Amino acid sequence: MLELPSILVVDADAEVLCDELARLGLDAEPALDAHAALTLLSDRTFDLALVEMDLPGLSGVGLLRRLSRMGCAVPFVGMSADPSPEDMVQLIRGGAADFLIKPFAATDVEDALERVHRRVDEGAPSHRPHAPSPIAHPDPPASADPRQADP
Repeated sequence: MLELPSILVVDADAEVLCDELARLGLDAEPALDAHAALTLLSDRTFDLALVEMDLPGLSGVGLLRRLSRMGCAVPFVGMSADPSPEDMVQLIRGGAADFLIKPFAATDVEDALERVHRRVDEGAPSHRPHAPSPIAHPDPPASADPRQADP
């Protein structure tokens, strides 16, 4: 049996988007914030992480940085209704695979997944070429402030 592509959706409205993606035959798992996403990524491998940039607590850019430090190689697609130029630059520098501007159709997520897979098929890394997912130990040290930006 053919395995469905799995997408981690990190957004306050993740369940709504997951329902739309399920109608297209995609396996989508909701996470309402970065902490929930880190927990899911410690237990499971995803083909794509679709992440809102303006998350409560740890931002989308902060989540991308944390995943990079942890060696998680899941392709990361940012999304926002009003992306800031700083966020866009940080996403590019952080290795994000793509970006979607809200509102978008569920088929746009399919297209982003296809672009990521095409890059992998062509030999280009989809995100970061090292360390497989899932990640281990997603929780930061108790003294760490998750809102603190990386240098």
